[in-house]
Amino acid sequence: MFRILQIAALALALAPVARPSWIWTTSTDPAPKNRFTYFRKVVTLDRLPADATFLFSADSNARLWINGTLVCRKVTRYHEQRATADTVDAAPYLRKGANVLLVLHHNWGPIVTFQRSGNVHAGLYLESPWIRTDASWRWRTAPEFAAHDQQIVGVTGDHRIRYPQVADGRLGMPEAVHDPAFDDAAWQPAAEVKDGPWPAKPAPVEIPLQREIRVEPTRVLAAGRLADVQPLSDDPLSMAAGIRKARCRPVQ
Repeated sequence: MFRILQIAALALALAPVARPSWIWTTSTDPAPKNRFTYFRKVVTLDRLPADATFLFSADSNARLWINGTLVCRKVTRYHEQRATADTVDAAPYLRKGANVLLVLHHNWGPIVTFQRSGNVHAGLYLESPWIRTDASWRWRTAPEFAAHDQQIVGVTGDHRIRYPQVADGRLGMPEAVHDPAFDDAAWQPAAEVKDGPWPAKPAPVEIPLQREIRVEPTRVLAAGRLADVQPLSDDPLSMAAGIRKARCRPVQ
């Protein structure tokens, strides 16, 4: 009997452990330009984890809410083949029972800059003993952002990595999306990416959450609706002058 128990324990020890996967929406559109996508997962915890940290990475970028609190505004930029992960401490935001993780993913597309390589495949990655990205996550296209792929052109004529965003806040996710009882049955199941360009397990970035320091403006120059439209110009100094001279009517 002891021998049987030894064999059973060895088999359990050698059993394959579920590995976290990079996920995306579908394999038919791996690198869309300027695409905003929500990913959602409800995880139930019988007890709070002793170590609540997890690795968080995205290609191209993403922000993360836990139970309605914005925890991470963006992840670190990188070259795609050397993707790193931010270490997020979820302990202040978790509770016993059902917890909701919501991610707003923004894919830039195949844009090359000195800061990063072109986007071959969009992806999202989370890993810890209590949460991981897999096919159980659900997604839907963010309805508040107008779909377009027009990039901002720099002064020298080069395309920038930024896109002008056209958004309608009335179409955004309701607060109820952070409630475990929210009905996401119409959302689609995520697809695991088996052959993505990233490291299978991205290493933690050396400066965790380096951009998550709140900075208040020194002063507000003006607020309201513009009384007149400023002329567009490729000269950044002329644009700055137009901003300083702008007149605003208070919002009624």
